[in-house]
Amino acid sequence: MDRSDRLVAAGVTGIALVGLVVGRWVADPPIHDLPPWVVALVLLQGGVLLWRRSRPVEVLMASSAAVLALALLRHPIAGAALGPMAAAWAVGVHAASRRAWLLVPPVAIALSVVGAGIGFSTGEKRDPIAHAVTTVALYVAVFLAGRLLRTRREAAAERTRAAVAEERGRIARELHDVVAHHMGVVSLHAGAGRRLVDHDPEAAKQAFAQIERSTREALAAMPALVGSLRDGNDVAAPQPRLDDLERLVAGVVDAGQRVTLVVEGDRRELPAAVELSAYRIVQEAVTNAGRHAGPARVDVTVRFTPDALELAINDDGRGDTPPDDGRGYGITGMKERVRSLGGTCDIGPRPGGGFSVRATLPITTAGVR
Repeated sequence: MDRSDRLVAAGVTGIALVGLVVGRWVADPPIHDLPPWVVALVLLQGGVLLWRRSRPVEVLMASSAAVLALALLRHPIAGAALGPMAAAWAVGVHAASRRAWLLVPPVAIALSVVGAGIGFSTGEKRDPIAHAVTTVALYVAVFLAGRLLRTRREAAAERTRAAVAEERGRIARELHDVVAHHMGVVSLHAGAGRRLVDHDPEAAKQAFAQIERSTREALAAMPALVGSLRDGNDVAAPQPRLDDLERLVAGVVDAGQRVTLVVEGDRRELPAAVELSAYRIVQEAVTNAGRHAGPARVDVTVRFTPDALELAINDDGRGDTPPDDGRGYGITGMKERVRSLGGTCDIGPRPGGGFSVRATLPITTAGVR
């Protein structure tokens, strides 16, 4: 229980105690001797609200039973009905079971019938049926308001969980793409350096220097990615764009991979999300070709159209499908990037041999036409 539970319980109990004291003075004849059990029932109907979050159904039953006992024993207290009403709200907000709503109408009916019956027997000038209907409607309305609040809270929590999961998945894909690419470049240069170290030491030094540069770039990207995963903030470091593709291709060519880059159409700046996704798709496709296609040639084509950016990465290697662990990396990660932008993609072996990655990324849906 927290502070709000204590405040609600104290407030409801206090109102009932005031009603009890006032009722003694205005009664005809005045009530001088008040049985202790009356005070106990008044304290019970409000005090149980301390557990309205953890035990809402039991609280409703206990509070209602206390008010019914006061009424049946001819000690109705003004304001005592606030206890069951607050409990009905708690059932709507905090009861996990959707069957809990079945408990509210019977409790409201019992309270209203007993109240109407007592009023009729004492000659009160009010319509007992109208009183009963009004009481039931009020209790059900309070419960439904609580249930609506619970539904909205659950929906908001679900949206938050989905947003967090999407962001973590995005960061995981970024982390995978950065590490996989740089480790692929390191592997190529390490192999080249090992072959050249004996008969061409100068070329081997260049390969080892490229390994150093690639590892430094990977290490420089890590703090922003890991920090955003820890703190929940967006990646603060500058993200690669299409202008960085030349440097990407030059790096893998220096490592001994045969890659060509052709840019067609009216080259222009695109939304950051499109440029980042395009860069990562090319990066992943080229890295996969270097790891799985064998000694293959890779042709990268980037085509600007009025409404979309088209990518085509084709190799003439073995045509093997790169393995994917199903966690949203690799091929699955490329498909998710395309889908998040409302685009289309076709990834798989080519009919004449080799492997192909084709993607179309809409520009209009990203906010720019």
